[in-house]
Amino acid sequence: MNRILLLASFVFAVALAAAGCSSTCTHACEQQIKCEGAAPQACSYKCESLEHDADQASCSSAFQTWQTCIDTPADAAYCTDMPETRCSTQHDAYVVCLQAFCAAHPGDAVCAALAP
Repeated sequence: MNRILLLASFVFAVALAAAGCSSTCTHACEQQIKCEGAAPQACSYKCESLEHDADQASCSSAFQTWQTCIDTPADAAYCTDMPETRCSTQHDAYVVCLQAFCAAHPGDAVCAALAP
């Protein structure tokens, strides 16, 4: 469970998003990596991977809702915005979805990557 939360927090921190390497995901990721001190990210690859995991876990709707919330600020606000607070309800719903899936499918590749 800690690995799920860690992954979800990491995803949250770099503001990656949803559906099919969507423009939401790519846009949020590309804006975040422009911030001072941000680590370079392969946004397209990360978005595709996260979308696949959300699809596999049947959590796409929760993931999309969370990521749409993250991608709301104007471009100039990405480095000062606090999506961890603003989008915590959506984030928590996504984590609950992942946890439910992993409880039912602990051997699935999505969960294996998150297992302690």
